Amino acid sequence: MLERKPIEEILDIYETLPKKITDLFWSDDVANRIKKIESSFGLTEKQGDALTGITAYLLLGILSPLSLEKTIKGELNLEENIAEKITDDYFRLLVFPLKPLLRHLYEENEFKRREGETPSEKEERERRGGVNDTYREPIE
Repeated sequence: MLERKPIEEILDIYETLPKKITDLFWSDDVANRIKKIESSFGLTEKQGDALTGITAYLLLGILSPLSLEKTIKGELNLEENIAEKITDDYFRLLVFPLKPLLRHLYEENEFKRREGETPSEKEERERRGGVNDTYREPIE
């Protein structure tokens, strides 16, 4: 589950972020990506709000990408397999495209999709579009 922070602490963290990251909080592009995930999986409004909160904590540097699947499962109250699919889409639509900006907040090893993923597995997954899908053939 997501460890809630007091609003004062969140505002203090927000004030220290680079402008490029603070702009993401108000970005229509980020909102549309979250909405796309919501509609793809038929999430309720409450689950969509939880996903938006998770995104805010990710952008603040409070929630590591390594913790996303567990947090999504707990906050959205989902079964394991659905949480895994949503997390895959979340990485593909939000984490990987924003990775250059988020490098300011997270260590390189925190951008792994799953714990224990080797660098070569990560590289292969990113080359395929962020989803670790053994059924897809690589496009050469």
